[in-house]
Amino acid sequence: LEKFKKFILRERFWFDLDLVNIMGTLSEPLYYTKLKELILFLKKEFPKVKIQIRTNGTQKFWDLPLNKKDEIFIAIDGYYQKQHSKYRINSQLKDIEQNIKDHLQKGKAKLIAFHIKFEWNYKDTNKVKLLCQEMGFAGLYEIYTGLSLHGEFMAPGILKPTDNRRRDLQFKLMFQNIKDSESINS
Repeated sequence: LEKFKKFILRERFWFDLDLVNIMGTLSEPLYYTKLKELILFLKKEFPKVKIQIRTNGTQKFWDLPLNKKDEIFIAIDGYYQKQHSKYRINSQLKDIEQNIKDHLQKGKAKLIAFHIKFEWNYKDTNKVKLLCQEMGFAGLYEIYTGLSLHGEFMAPGILKPTDNRRRDLQFKLMFQNIKDSESINS
């Protein structure tokens, strides 16, 4: 964190941060022990910055120093626990639901779900949408992979086998109850 702070402060005249996206590539971003410190630093040095965090939602997040323009994206990859945990190993929907309830009571950031479509869950997209609405999410992004873990799945109308994008992801907003619609599409 100290190296990051020094770099940002040294190079800040080249840019003004307006959006920071915190996500894990090898692990869950909420496991980072200095996450609160990082957010506070960014908010102090860049008062207009919007923070987006992408998480599996199994760790508490309501106590992060976020505000109403910030967004927390939570993975909901199945309507049933068995579907969800096929990709989100060791992730429990009941834990996510409890963390969402806690955040809606105590937190400030907008909650947005994202749903990655695979061969085992794409037929239940409408159920996932309803589940997310019931949980209190402001929106749901549907992420089309077009391929299974084995490479043979092609959902109708998503990606064609001849498509040059092959494994590129496509995003689609499923529903939106957010007043600041530009924030969710930016």
